[in-house]
Amino acid sequence: MGRSPRKVFPRTVTLVEAFRRYLRAIHPDPALADKIESYGWLYFDPKRRSVDPDLSGPELKGEERAGEGREDEVKAFNEAHKQLGESVRQERGRFRLRGALHPSSPLEDIDPADAKVSKIHVFDGKLRVFDGNRHIKTYYRVECYETDVDRAVEMLPTPKMKMAGSSESGTYDQYLASTPSPSMDGYVKYATDNGVKTTRKELRDEYRSRNSNLKRGRRSKKSAGN
Repeated sequence: MGRSPRKVFPRTVTLVEAFRRYLRAIHPDPALADKIESYGWLYFDPKRRSVDPDLSGPELKGEERAGEGREDEVKAFNEAHKQLGESVRQERGRFRLRGALHPSSPLEDIDPADAKVSKIHVFDGKLRVFDGNRHIKTYYRVECYETDVDRAVEMLPTPKMKMAGSSESGTYDQYLASTPSPSMDGYVKYATDNGVKTTRKELRDEYRSRNSNLKRGRRSKKSAGN
């Protein structure tokens, strides 16, 4: 008898990588995500010697308050963390997870019922499950299905945006006039930089639609000229 085929799971990413993808989608500087390696980033900036403002003592005199001068970055961090937490709790559709109930156990699919009453610890890779206010279990080495992460990120507001809306009229035409080599990614960046209130998915859909109409118009003119 031959061996039964080994089950192949879809590609997964760690909680840290999922968080960084959310943060790159939310903050206009994608490099920010790679600089953050712990929650301590919220309280300490080595370039500015900032410290947690709740700490006190003579050795801290003259130090700057944590996050001072980088409020936008801190807001983006908190927003990315909040959005990922909501995804994990299944508040934005199916979001599959794998984890282990013991640090050395093999990974297994996490019950969505557990995920719905959980809190994430991104940098420790943990998912803590609660019954009301009582902590009842912890999943370790938590990973997210990459396809679910990418789908959720696509629906996040583009950088600089507070909320989703519709593309402002004329932006597509302005973009075409600004570059000799238009592209979908170029249009998304141009619209984002110019304050268009929408999501990446909507911008890409608009580009496909407008580009398709433009090509049809050119073909019509060419046919009419023959």
